[in-house]
Amino acid sequence: DNVIIICKKHGEFTQRVDNHFAGKGCRKCNAFRSKGEKEVFDYVRLLDENVTHSNRKLLGGLEVDVLSTKYKICIEYINMVLRSYNYLVVKNS
Repeated sequence: DNVIIICKKHGEFTQRVDNHFAGKGCRKCNAFRSKGEKEVFDYVRLLDENVTHSNRKLLGGLEVDVLSTKYKICIEYINMVLRSYNYLVVKNS
């Protein structure tokens, strides 16, 4: 269900309760779609100060959430909870 939320800067907007509790907030204030996505961006920014967010040029209009040209990586954050480590394989070289 949607609820009415009041942003101090932009006024009223509606949003699903679960989205609000996930940290999404006001769409005009927050370019990030989730708290987790922002945390990933902030972490990569520690490694690459020129990291970009919401890049739509790299893949012909498809959005890349986090792009580091320094490390040549792009990250698409999917707001999911990791429930199993069954497929995690670590190899020592």
